[in-house]
Amino acid sequence: MYPLSVVLGLSVTDLGRSIDWYRTVFELGPPDLEPVDGLVEFRHGPIWLQLVQSDQRPAGAKAVANFEVADVAAERDRLARLGVDVGPLEHVPGAIDYVEFADPDGNPLILHSTLEPATSEVASGPAAQVWGTVKARDARALIDFLVQRFGFVESAAFVDDGRIVHAQLDWPEGGGVMLGDARDGDGWTLTPGTAGFYVASERVEELYAAASTAGVTIHKALARRDDGSREFAVRDPEGNLWSFGSYRGEPRRTGG
Repeated sequence: MYPLSVVLGLSVTDLGRSIDWYRTVFELGPPDLEPVDGLVEFRHGPIWLQLVQSDQRPAGAKAVANFEVADVAAERDRLARLGVDVGPLEHVPGAIDYVEFADPDGNPLILHSTLEPATSEVASGPAAQVWGTVKARDARALIDFLVQRFGFVESAAFVDDGRIVHAQLDWPEGGGVMLGDARDGDGWTLTPGTAGFYVASERVEELYAAASTAGVTIHKALARRDDGSREFAVRDPEGNLWSFGSYRGEPRRTGG
């Protein structure tokens, strides 16, 4: 059996309160679906989160909703600032870090981060992967735009004779982009302003709201696609297109 999707259903006694709570804690937009009265669904990463109005709290054993996040320590700090009664950061050596908490109806929730296996004592870059590259008329201005407007992390920027010859921007949710100032005769001819990127994120609505407020040029407004994902696109100051969406691609094929 190969599931096409996963729906996590949680019974709640006050649907309006729970919608607000889950939107705040998990940084969600409005419900994606409201198929019947008393039921809403959020598409959250690879799953559907379903909240169902119930007059009584369910008795007996409860399923535990366990979400993997990039940095569980940072998420724990954020939950604490929101006033959520979150447990201490627990550590399972060589496996995961995790925290436990509950929603207003007592449904148990867990956030965890998978620990990377230690390979050496020397700090190294990320594992082999595909990186997007872009040449810029003003690399420093483009770096500042991506960092300040969307939250990319500037991990490196090497300057030679006043020009950025190589910079690395990491996307907090995985992947990144490499860029530098365009120079004649550098053996890597890319016309500035003609690149396009797709950035997967679980914070699409938040990013769109921030970009709109900051006056970023919106190329395509936020919309829901036929597959249920949300996506919008912007132009950076160089003219490159950046699409931000919740779709993370298809599962990697295994076996023959």
